[in-house]
Amino acid sequence: MRKFLLILVIVAFSSMAFAGTVNLTLVSVNGQIAENGTDYVNPYTGSLNGGKTVFPIFCDDLLNGMGIGQTAQYYALNGGGNLSQGRWSTQQYGKEFYLVSQFAVHPGSEVALTEAMWNVTTPGSFGDNGKTAMFNPLFWGIMAGNYTPNAAFMKSFTVFAPANGTQEFITYTSQVPTPEPSTLLMMGSSLIGLAGLARKRLFR
Repeated sequence: MRKFLLILVIVAFSSMAFAGTVNLTLVSVNGQIAENGTDYVNPYTGSLNGGKTVFPIFCDDLLNGMGIGQTAQYYALNGGGNLSQGRWSTQQYGKEFYLVSQFAVHPGSEVALTEAMWNVTTPGSFGDNGKTAMFNPLFWGIMAGNYTPNAAFMKSFTVFAPANGTQEFITYTSQVPTPEPSTLLMMGSSLIGLAGLARKRLFR
């Protein structure tokens, strides 16, 4: 009986997440548009696993899209660990993390910072727009290239790397929500139900 219950528990956890993934929903986007006239700039907001907690997320990929309200499976990768499931190199992520860190301290530079992020992963997408330093993506590209992140800085970011080909996002590790009570209750109820079903079948 114990062996059978253990198998059921493993199956239950496997069905809830694919290879350690989380379900991320794009909740909202920034109202500002990039200079290409089509793409919304950072930051966006997202939620995890159907939870109500909304947190900021930063798009690092110009070539893929995701609609508001769309949910997809992601690998949640700590920036200080193995990033091989992400789309970019560790060096590129270091630049992206630096640029994300500048949004809070340079309000009003969202367009230039986002375009600089997209230049890191899709070089040459945005050129010199003739604007002054903090409003020019090339300025931020130089700043990101000159920054050398340490291990503690890298760990302070989390990459949501897509498991199914949709958009990739970055956020602060400290702002990643923990499982909410409703999610944990649902998980616990599912496991209890499976255990009860197994017990009933064994005693028939």
